Amino acid sequence: MSRAYYSASLDKFLNDDSDSILGELTRKHQFALEDLQRNAWISQVEILKNELANLPRAHLAFEYATPRMGKRVDVVILYSNVVFVLEFKVGEKSYPNSALEQGLDYSVDLKNFHEQSHYRSIVPIIIATEAPAMNHE
Repeated sequence: MSRAYYSASLDKFLNDDSDSILGELTRKHQFALEDLQRNAWISQVEILKNELANLPRAHLAFEYATPRMGKRVDVVILYSNVVFVLEFKVGEKSYPNSALEQGLDYSVDLKNFHEQSHYRSIVPIIIATEAPAMNHE
């Protein structure tokens, strides 16, 4: 049984039809599917197809279940021995502390309770789609 609703190499993801990806996410979703969730997935797929086009030999998984709490990370990207934990806040105009804590919680869960992540760097990333870019100078 897969931990993710959708999981593929980046090449496959980029070549898969966006509607097919949405269909797979929808089929594996076990709850009533609300427009807010469906629209979030549509945005996530579009953003990632645009932003990850030049990332070779990566793998990604949507709605990845964390081991300990069974919560779902929006997207996990495996690239060059690094686990990127992406928490999307579609439509959000800021980076709320709750989103930052959520991303950190998922990262700690993977680091401590997911054997394949024990010896990898884990990088949580919050993507607030309407927020200004943050400068870290």
